[in-house]
Amino acid sequence: MPSPVLRKRPAKVVETPEQIAKRLTDKLTSPPGQPEKVEIALRLVLHREVLERIRAQAIRAGQNVAVVVAERLESAPLRNPPGPTTSTRG
Repeated sequence: MPSPVLRKRPAKVVETPEQIAKRLTDKLTSPPGQPEKVEIALRLVLHREVLERIRAQAIRAGQNVAVVVAERLESAPLRNPPGPTTSTRG
């Protein structure tokens, strides 16, 4: 009886956090006519004073709160923690 043929498994490719983020972001839908943007739903818990300031800014600008928050997030500098990242999820 012939022995079974053992196949080597392909080496697992380890993705960087940036590659994982891009792959996941590519799956999200874009608003109509804005392919460079993606839609994401967030639920935030904020101090009342913070939301009041954001709302006041939105009212002064004639915008809604979501636009003001998106603009703040897009203009905020990204901070990368030093050293390798670890996950606390099990």
